Amino acid sequence: MFHVKLDDQVNSGIILVVDDQQINRLISRQLLIELGFNVVLANNGKEALDILERSPVDLILMDLYMPVMDGIETAIKIRADNRFNELPIVALTADDKQDQRIRCLNAGMNDVIAKPLQSEVIISVVSRLLPAAPLTHVNSSSGERHWPDTPGINVPIALERLNGKTELYFKMLDKFQQQYAEAAIALRWMLDTGDVQSAIRFLHSISGAAAHLGASTIQTQAAALETLLREQPGREVEFALFESSMNEAMETINQLLSAND
Repeated sequence: MFHVKLDDQVNSGIILVVDDQQINRLISRQLLIELGFNVVLANNGKEALDILERSPVDLILMDLYMPVMDGIETAIKIRADNRFNELPIVALTADDKQDQRIRCLNAGMNDVIAKPLQSEVIISVVSRLLPAAPLTHVNSSSGERHWPDTPGINVPIALERLNGKTELYFKMLDKFQQQYAEAAIALRWMLDTGDVQSAIRFLHSISGAAAHLGASTIQTQAAALETLLREQPGREVEFALFESSMNEAMETINQLLSAND
């Protein structure tokens, strides 16, 4: 069960964000609210279709890899309904290769935004597709701050993508810690039980979330493991380096969150 909840103080229209990853939804929602938009969230394509039947939407930002119904299938179903011929749909994906872009456009999407999300890119795309929307000016909130040594995480580059939103970044760190503190154990269990598809989705989510945090080593290692499992699902996977990188990043996250209390 899901609920359509509109935010307050909004004047520029309604944007539906469709993504199964909590950190992605958190970033998109915060950036869009600060631009003056109302934001509706969905976890997958089926929820998005249900929302479209109940609520008016001015634009959709949609992840491609989701359980239940992915972004490509959802876009095709939306475009099959004449009521939504003019509704802008933008893909959100870490795979920004040309063939992926073509798949999105052929499915009826209007544009593609590469992950990790960057505030200026979202502003550019949304303002082009919704030119009549009076966007609220967004200021950087980072200020001058000295960051300690943060092994495994590049804090400055992550904040640059977020337009300096330190408070949002700490929320992301907290979400990542909650979701993936036992990631290596969970991944090992999925592989030991032969649930390769769940392992692939899990690694995809970790890779995307790590990219937003500036944890490039985890991002790269998770993406490599995901590709290996997709191409050779029966192969035994060694992920000691991934586990070591996750432990290092989690220790850094704990230190950052403790220092911010």
